[in-house]
Amino acid sequence: MNSIKKMNQFLSEISGDLKQEHHIELIPFANFLQEIAKNPKHIFRNINQMVHDMINHYIPQGINEYPNDPESINFIKYNTNKLFVEGLETPFFADRLLANQLIQVIRSLRQGVMKNKMLVFVGPPGSGKSTFLNNFIEKLEHYSRTEKGVMFDTAWKINIQKLGVNWKNLLDENPESPIIPKDKNLYMVCPGHDHPIIHIPKSARKNLLSSIIEDKDVLDEIYNKKEFSWVLESESCPICSSLIRQLLKSISPKEVWSMLYARHYEFARKLGEGISVYNSGDPVNHTPKGNRELQRRLELLFHSSNAVRYQFSDIALTNNGVMAIMDVKSHNIERLENLHGVISDGIHKVGNMEEKINSLFVTLINPEDLSVIINHKSFRDRVSIIQIPYVRDYKTEADIYKNGYGHNVEDKFLPNILESFAKVVVSSRLSKNSKEIIHWIKDPKKYQHLCDDHLKILRMELYSGNLPQWLHAKDLSALDKESRRAIIGEGESQGQSGLSGRESLRIFDSFYRQYRVQQNYITIDNVITFFRDSVFKSSVTSNFLDSLKNYYDYNLLQEIKEAMYYYNDTQISKEIMNYLFAVNVEMDSVVECPYTKEKIKVNLDFLIHIEKQLIPEKISAYERMTYRKETQMIYITQTLNEIRSGKKIQDTKQFMALLADYNISIKQFVLEPFANNKNFRRAIQDYETPNFKSYDKRLTEEVNYLIQNLVEKYNYSLEGAKQVTIYCLDEELMKKFPNN
Repeated sequence: MNSIKKMNQFLSEISGDLKQEHHIELIPFANFLQEIAKNPKHIFRNINQMVHDMINHYIPQGINEYPNDPESINFIKYNTNKLFVEGLETPFFADRLLANQLIQVIRSLRQGVMKNKMLVFVGPPGSGKSTFLNNFIEKLEHYSRTEKGVMFDTAWKINIQKLGVNWKNLLDENPESPIIPKDKNLYMVCPGHDHPIIHIPKSARKNLLSSIIEDKDVLDEIYNKKEFSWVLESESCPICSSLIRQLLKSISPKEVWSMLYARHYEFARKLGEGISVYNSGDPVNHTPKGNRELQRRLELLFHSSNAVRYQFSDIALTNNGVMAIMDVKSHNIERLENLHGVISDGIHKVGNMEEKINSLFVTLINPEDLSVIINHKSFRDRVSIIQIPYVRDYKTEADIYKNGYGHNVEDKFLPNILESFAKVVVSSRLSKNSKEIIHWIKDPKKYQHLCDDHLKILRMELYSGNLPQWLHAKDLSALDKESRRAIIGEGESQGQSGLSGRESLRIFDSFYRQYRVQQNYITIDNVITFFRDSVFKSSVTSNFLDSLKNYYDYNLLQEIKEAMYYYNDTQISKEIMNYLFAVNVEMDSVVECPYTKEKIKVNLDFLIHIEKQLIPEKISAYERMTYRKETQMIYITQTLNEIRSGKKIQDTKQFMALLADYNISIKQFVLEPFANNKNFRRAIQDYETPNFKSYDKRLTEEVNYLIQNLVEKYNYSLEGAKQVTIYCLDEELMKKFPNN
């Protein structure tokens, strides 16, 4: 009995939840005007503005990793997980290129630029187009049911008695009809989802809005901004306009508005309300829809069969919503052609009636079918094409593997190895040559110790939002806004071929099954061996694999140097300030530096000692003198002016540049004392064992500092840190990259 009682209680609770969730309250028009007065910009949203707000709701403000870069093109890192991953059955991972393109398109939606256009998402099979759209629509449905996402459409509550009609005459055959409830009103919703404000005559709308909206700046936006133009320009649908016309024959305008209600416009894909998704196998239906019972009562109410015709099309149900065509094949070709007039003019014919349609039209299409649209003259200017290719950002590709196998899959890999595997896959999706990279990098051979012949590794870093530190200063300075836009623009067209998303998961599964059983962590050599020897070797060149290993080795060496380098910022800063002052005084002088308050003897030994850190490569005496003169000139003409304007010397451009050079130089040689030290290698192996205490104090401190930094800064485990350090020594990476 207790279990039955609990079950009944549970059913009672969820029944209340369901009733509350699906109950749609009708808001009297007078009350709705008060809501408009409180928050007009929120209530006056069409589908484009609502989608814009939804994207901003689910995608937080992006991160610009280079905020002070004067040549930045705002190629931002966006986290799209809340929109495409979280809470969804099949996640979709948008790489950085796609995320930035999507944000740009959404901004255009808000501004009204995309009006009378169709969004066409193009991508090869296996790129996840359908998943992208399904997830987008599911989140749109959910957002429409929230307070932030709410939109409004029209409902009518017609007081039959005010029209002088005996309501019993409308009940004859079906007295239990839900259309005439106990309150003796006839209920009718607008199937075209008209916003209630557009039923006010155009000539009266401005006066109405001026009387209820107090904020003059907001009012000015509504009157003049393109995104709000529909508020003053749109007209009622044929059904609502004919209803208003008939009501005005019997009652006053005030009484008509008393029958007008607003209600929350909730999107429901399954019901075709606000969202309709058409697959290629869905037949085109030209038969008008309607409600026979409601139509009969309207005819009885107005004594005419043509006074108010309650008929509408499938397209009307998505007015101010989303209509999506999943694939341009079979029936969808006809459906697409039928949409031309709707998209260009916003009008759809249903018999003799004209429906005004302002929907967001979306189409998914494979590249080989794009000609259906491009070759159609009437569509050329009516589409905006967005590429959804295979992932081109190796970080996103790695996230896909983590999602498929759980984030603990990383526990079997050394840091950067999962990303290295992803780079091999992504390389298969990039074109052999890049016109924009060739235009930018005049001499690619200078990067042959790090990059493949076609600089795919460099392109992948740029597509991931990273400006590699190893780029030469001349190339960095040549990477201006124009060049960056061209490179990223070219990247948007990449990923049309190569290993698909499905294939890459299958390949990763094969790799992971093969190497997860080994005792040590999965390494770069495992990745290289797998792709050289497996059936997938045709997907990647040998040169790329060689370069990938070099690139991994180079970055690992930088991590280990960084982990061993002890920053004594105070001492380094003092040396640089002393040097900047010293180059301006006579040789063999003893002076007090005004910045450090230290007495210094300015001679060749003093200057050369510091210059060895600032200019690590061997240079002639003449070149050294030239360097000093250039330093002095910058100090006099630029740095002193910055100091006079209120800056501390540590904040001047010259000081910060010298500090960077100094740190790079020290870091470059930090491993030299240990490279051929056998005790150092043994101490690494013995770390966290009783034998480790047998080494001298200085060596144990150095090893402990190195291992702990690798763990804290670069996410290595203790065993992983030991494994990569020994790899670095055994592979003699110091000799492999002597000037880095």
